[in-house]
Amino acid sequence: MATTKPKQYNCIVNYPDFPTDAIQNITQKTGLPLTSHAQKLAEASRHYISDKALVDEMPRRSEAKARLKKIIKSTHKYREVLADTDDYTLQLINLRKIEYVGMRGINETLNSIDGLLSACESALSLIPPDKGGRHRGYEAVKVYCITLAEIYQEVTGDHPKCWYDDIEQKYQGDFLGFFCICLAEIGNPVTQEGSGFGKIVSDVITIYNKEESSPQ
Repeated sequence: MATTKPKQYNCIVNYPDFPTDAIQNITQKTGLPLTSHAQKLAEASRHYISDKALVDEMPRRSEAKARLKKIIKSTHKYREVLADTDDYTLQLINLRKIEYVGMRGINETLNSIDGLLSACESALSLIPPDKGGRHRGYEAVKVYCITLAEIYQEVTGDHPKCWYDDIEQKYQGDFLGFFCICLAEIGNPVTQEGSGFGKIVSDVITIYNKEESSPQ
């Protein structure tokens, strides 16, 4: 019976190089003088690209839970088989054990299996419930959005704005346009009127402006 090889996840992601002409392109497209903020924008962009790549590589919580449950179930069956081994079979195994360097006896293996089961069950309990809702890249977008909001406010002197236009039925705002241009320049283009992305930016900016306007 053919088996499907599980997806391999690489959780080591290097920070990529920031496109050398990105600042110039963003400046030309937005009309904002970003030269003095080039380093801050470049660093934030590199972190966003890396964080997003890491998130894309990681399994979903439901996938991790399913994998752990499968390991636990299979390991329990394996343990039952070993634990039920009769004395005669154990003697046969022990007689041949010397021929296999590093081979453990049944009792040692059972102890090791118990440790594996405990580790898997502990890991399973640490995974929070997957309630759906926000997409997995929310935190990466949020952090990048806040940094761009700071840059936008420092450059323009205005609070960043993003809102949903009921008539046009899409999200709008100069800051949203600025954000989308930055994403496009770092190789992660999004559709400005996309409801999912626009809502994330709108929610983050609402919180950002409230914190900026609150007494320190």
